[in-house]
Amino acid sequence: MKATPFLALLALLSLFATGCSGSSFTATSGCAGPVVSGGLVYVGARDGRVLAMDVRTGAQRWSFPPQDQDPLGGLYGTPALDEGRLFVGGYNGKLYALDAADLTLRWQFPVDDSRVGRIVGGPVVASGLVVFGSSDKIVRAVQASNGVLKWEFPTGDMVWAT
Repeated sequence: MKATPFLALLALLSLFATGCSGSSFTATSGCAGPVVSGGLVYVGARDGRVLAMDVRTGAQRWSFPPQDQDPLGGLYGTPALDEGRLFVGGYNGKLYALDAADLTLRWQFPVDDSRVGRIVGGPVVASGLVVFGSSDKIVRAVQASNGVLKWEFPTGDMVWAT
């Protein structure tokens, strides 16, 4: 039946929607919304990782970061998808550009061990830039292709929304 994949996706989405509601399915490491594209659904897992799951079967295909690396500290903002890249803000103060096909890391901002404030809202992609705010009271724009900082804007308060 053709409705089966849709019903499976609807059930999966309702499970993730309860993650921020205080029900028994409460997320411990964020409550990012899902993104669906190319037969995959990208979701934030309770352990602070991004998962790519087959939209038809629900089977996990990939995760970022891999299990042998530290998680992102929580995923609260819905990732942004653009031109085969998935942009994810981590509660650990890093913005990640992942290859949407297999969740391999393309770049991260900042590139070194430094961090910006905790990223709670989801990033937005427009005109070749990824724009995001953080708890360090700054909105930043980085180039979507390579993560190079283009501009910063101090807001005077924490930015926790998309």
